[in-house]
Amino acid sequence: MRDGKAKIAVRKALLYYALRRLGLDTDPATRKPADQQIVLLNREVVDELVG
Repeated sequence: MRDGKAKIAVRKALLYYALRRLGLDTDPATRKPADQQIVLLNREVVDELVG
């Protein structure tokens, strides 16, 4: 982790499961701020891959 950011490499086939495990499979606006321990910075890229 550098500057409070971590890069996690995940294969496309396992992306859904990784997002679910990290709690990033839902819209951040629907979660309480106290529940958000991790923030996804490249949601646009991930949404394109997940489709």
